[in-house]
Amino acid sequence: MLGSQSISKRVRSNDARTSALLEALEDSAPRLEPREFVGIHASHAKDGDVEAAREGTYRIGKVRQELRPPVDWSDQPYTEGDEAAFRINCFFFADPLMHAEVSEEVRADLLQSLATLFEDWIEQNPQADPPSPHKYSWYDHAAAARVVHLSHLLRESGRLGVLAPEEREMLAASIIDHVDYLMAEENYQPNHNHGLFSDAGLHLAADALSFYPESSEWASLASDRFRSTLATTLDTTEGVHLEHSPFYQLVMRRALERFGSRGLLPEVELSALLDRMDEATAWMTSPDGTLPTIGDTSAGAKPDPPAQEKVAGTTGLRVFRRSGYAMVRDGDSYLFVTAAFHSSGHKHSDDLSYCLYEGGRLLVGDSANPGYDYESAARQFCVSPAAHSGIGIDSYSWFDDPRGGAGSGMVASGSLDDTHAILAENRRIAPDDRTARRLFIYRPGRALAVVDEVAAREDEVVERCLQLSPELSATVMNSGEVEVMRDGERAAWLAPLEEEGGAPDAVSVLRGRTSPPMGGLFFPQ
Repeated sequence: MLGSQSISKRVRSNDARTSALLEALEDSAPRLEPREFVGIHASHAKDGDVEAAREGTYRIGKVRQELRPPVDWSDQPYTEGDEAAFRINCFFFADPLMHAEVSEEVRADLLQSLATLFEDWIEQNPQADPPSPHKYSWYDHAAAARVVHLSHLLRESGRLGVLAPEEREMLAASIIDHVDYLMAEENYQPNHNHGLFSDAGLHLAADALSFYPESSEWASLASDRFRSTLATTLDTTEGVHLEHSPFYQLVMRRALERFGSRGLLPEVELSALLDRMDEATAWMTSPDGTLPTIGDTSAGAKPDPPAQEKVAGTTGLRVFRRSGYAMVRDGDSYLFVTAAFHSSGHKHSDDLSYCLYEGGRLLVGDSANPGYDYESAARQFCVSPAAHSGIGIDSYSWFDDPRGGAGSGMVASGSLDDTHAILAENRRIAPDDRTARRLFIYRPGRALAVVDEVAAREDEVVERCLQLSPELSATVMNSGEVEVMRDGERAAWLAPLEEEGGAPDAVSVLRGRTSPPMGGLFFPQ
């Protein structure tokens, strides 16, 4: 099973460290025990994954792709799109195989096949100046995912006696490169989930290679940074991940559970935190069992079973004042309000936006996750105010405000019998220091009143938007009121209230809108 291919050896400044790692592996190999793989990403083996891989075809998400060296690791690999490039450079194709329940003989064969692909990546993507032309060759999140695979493969190669010495040397040298990259301060994002994944990658690599003395330094730095970054990206008191998207609440909860299994957080502390996160996720769950499409949350995303079990206990008004969310649940009626700007992580221009469900069905929603091609028209539209059920001035997208985040916008809340009130604000409504406030007065099943307070000049356009459920149709009446229909019957009625300066200048209905207004002009697509 030893590799027979010839591998060119590059001159490295870390030859001594590579040699020390290989010597430590050789000394420890007879004592190594089988080890469950824990990766950066949640993944599970599916029927056919192992058989396909042994034929050279690997699953990357939902798509199976033949991978044979030389692999295209570029920015448009096999299937177009930024997400595809990210996945393949994270070694997504290896994740299911690491979790497959197979015999040691089959596992050894899989490791040999994966080693061939990993070596191809290493050859094609050296750390160089200038760097590789595609961004995911050396990118924090991808590097964290790769180093976990590389270190696990190196460890298992010693335990199972597979791979040629030249192959192990290449893996060991690349591990040192990846560790150095992740430890470097200039490559670390301390206020983003990427920072947490960088630390998790270091910790898991150190755990897999604990026989290597230097690994204790990796683990120490990872632990210190992880705690610090966790405190800025997750409100541990409320159990809410502060990246503006209910779906990433799930991503972080799952990640913490995985990383905790390798000791990144003490069990007692981790258990209590996960329970608080499950309770918060339960409040984020709509009557149809899915998560509202706030931020980078895709339609149809569902909470995990621990959170689902807590949904029945969520009734009335709940405000996560530090995190910037508020919800009202009364049977099949549900209101979700968002007003938070903690960082750039998965942020949209959606402060003061909301989702409304009545009779268990969506009435007013939000734009959802448009994908991660950040230069695409879909992404540009979906992060703009026009794609949310909020309020904007001149289509200003405050998610990239150079002043940074403004924290939670929850101001006040209260309930009286069956009527609930939420007051929230957006302190980034315009490039200057203006603040917009929005008051929600909600009587479930009957009415929602939304009152806005915002200052604007005569030459500015104030736009209020509602993103109706795709199954609804809307007709603007001569009075400016809007009739909302579903299946030929009225589902709701929108009545603009009289405001200072008179009624709105215009009320319009647009279907299939995919781009924001530009300079006062609108180009429907």
